[in-house]
Amino acid sequence: MRETFYPVCISVFIILITASICLSKETSGPRIFFEENTFDAKEIKNGDYIVHTFKVFNKGDSTLEITEVKAACGCTAVKFDKKISPGGEGKITLKVSIKGKNGSIEKTARVYSNDSKNSEEILTVKAVVEELIHVAPSSIRFSGNEGTVLTQSVNITAHEAKFLNIKAGNFTLQDKMTYRIEEIEKGRAFKIVFTNLPLPAGRFHGSLKLMTNYNDKPEITLHISGNFRKETDTNEKIQ
Repeated sequence: MRETFYPVCISVFIILITASICLSKETSGPRIFFEENTFDAKEIKNGDYIVHTFKVFNKGDSTLEITEVKAACGCTAVKFDKKISPGGEGKITLKVSIKGKNGSIEKTARVYSNDSKNSEEILTVKAVVEELIHVAPSSIRFSGNEGTVLTQSVNITAHEAKFLNIKAGNFTLQDKMTYRIEEIEKGRAFKIVFTNLPLPAGRFHGSLKLMTNYNDKPEITLHISGNFRKETDTNEKIQ
């Protein structure tokens, strides 16, 4: 009985020692840990920025040093704690620009530290930005033979409860076309109708700026381009 008991005890002791060594290795040195790696702001209204602070913990036994927070385009690391004591907590604050954005957005930032097992972590901020004003299409293109007169339109719809007012701003194509603003539904829906003048062959591009009474969307820019060809060019292609 004793002959069996002692080898078993020794085996259990070796296993416990091995587990203790492994656990010690896991926690030795700085160990970075995030409460969350992704922040979802869900549906938000269009504005300027989303600002969120991520909590970062040091689960190791030596000081965690965050050497860099490298944000992707459209995302900025506003502030972060560079050193976090063992068992301590720090913060990383990200600022994401949403000005003029619509629909789903997702921005990331890479966090670099002196954690030898996990020297790089990725933080993500995402949201669905609600449209204050829907513009369709946001750009138009005129194309045809020289001298041809065409008409195209852009529809603008308000998604806010507040009534929308629109007035004309800077227009860069006065020598090439005319436009008019039609109110389809009071304070809710508008149509911008463009008609080109009879033009010689050539290309052009420009824009019309519309001013609104929405503080979060004070300006709408419509882009316009055109390409009119000589009629002989068309005939040659057909032949």
